[in-house]
Amino acid sequence: MTTMRTFLGIGAQKAGTTALTRFLANHPEVYVPAIKEMHFFDLVDDEKNTRKRLTDDIRRRYRRLELAYKRNGDMETVMAEIRAITDRFAVGHDPEKYREMLMQGPTGTRICGEFTPAYAVMNPQKIARIAQVLDRPRILFILRNPADRFLSQVSHAQTHLARDQDRGESPLEMLKRPGLSARSDYNKTLRSLDGVFPAEDVFIGFFEDLVGPDAPDMHKRICTFLDIDPAPAADVPAGKPVTPRPCNADVRDALVQRFAPAYRMVQDRMGTLPQTWQDDLKRAGL
Repeated sequence: MTTMRTFLGIGAQKAGTTALTRFLANHPEVYVPAIKEMHFFDLVDDEKNTRKRLTDDIRRRYRRLELAYKRNGDMETVMAEIRAITDRFAVGHDPEKYREMLMQGPTGTRICGEFTPAYAVMNPQKIARIAQVLDRPRILFILRNPADRFLSQVSHAQTHLARDQDRGESPLEMLKRPGLSARSDYNKTLRSLDGVFPAEDVFIGFFEDLVGPDAPDMHKRICTFLDIDPAPAADVPAGKPVTPRPCNADVRDALVQRFAPAYRMVQDRMGTLPQTWQDDLKRAGL
């Protein structure tokens, strides 16, 4: 097995992982494949869903390619993504081919990795497989206020997903869908990570710090964790404090109660929480 160090970004979905991927991909000491979500571990031995997922990804990229062509936009970036997805087809479920695709960075690369937020909701057996395939990877897990993360995903689902989606469905009705709610169950993911990886190999951070006024410092801490030059973090612009997504008070209280185990475990683990998390805990009397 190659000695190049690796990292995996495992989520959370709708927690700034796309922007973080872009930052790391532009770092001179990091290699990230052009395909953001490789879905190697979550779709292991599931050939049908692997083909469907990658085929859907290519369809989406071709739509972006058409728009780039019409607008004289960045076609080469989209083409690189399409080529990477076709390469991913050839990887299949072969660990050696996966490592080869992951570790083909240029000279000067110190660490390579990929982001697939779906890894965060894998069962403990699949999370354990990560350690079997990669040699002590660094794990990045970015957390967003559980209620806000869920509301953001609901908004995305109502707008962009399956055509037969009932767009009139309320957040509380969609809360019953395990595939949507499970991604805010950080407590389950953290327990699974604790059972596989040493604490020093797992970085837990907050979306609210990643995009708020502390963004440069957050990026610097991520660079330090990955043992790469933190200098590029100084170029990350500071953002405004994150505000809660608009939501009926009763609905928000119900969401906080539903995700109470995640709020509590993250609070116990981190010792401190962003302001919006604290406000939710106070409102719900937790």
